[in-house]
Order: sequence, then C-alpha cells, then structure tokens
Amino acid sequence: MTAKASVDISTEARNAVCVLHFTKPVSPEDAAKAVEGLRLEVLDQDLRSVVAAETATLRTTILALAFSRSGLQSVD
Repeated sequence: MTAKASVDISTEARNAVCVLHFTKPVSPEDAAKAVEGLRLEVLDQDLRSVVAAETATLRTTILALAFSRSGLQSVD
C-alpha cells in the first residue's frame, strides 16, 4: 500500500475515517481496488489481534514448557 499511497486515519463520531493519498493519479477502478485492499488488510490485522489475545495464555504455556526442557537455563 505504501508504494502507491499514504493513509490518514482519524476518528469522527466513533467512526474510523481513512483517507488515501495516491502518489500518482489513478483511475477510479484502481482507487476502488486500493480501498478494498485497505479494508481487507484492516480486517486481517484486527482478526490477528483478536486471535493473539484469545490464545495468549495457551501460547505462553506452550513456550514456557518448551523452554523449560531446552537446557538453556541452569537449575540451581
């Protein structure tokens, strides 16, 4: 996205407002594709955040178990 446009993000009345500023003139079709691409990227990142939050405890437990058996720490 950053190779084609910059994005300004603000909030207005509890809504996120994103304004794309293209580095070169684009057709309406290409602008619509860029908007859709941004929407999909935001959705993907939001989903990643939700999954990370919901699985944090399990992920930490698995990593703790893996490192406890690695031999990297000395047992005193």
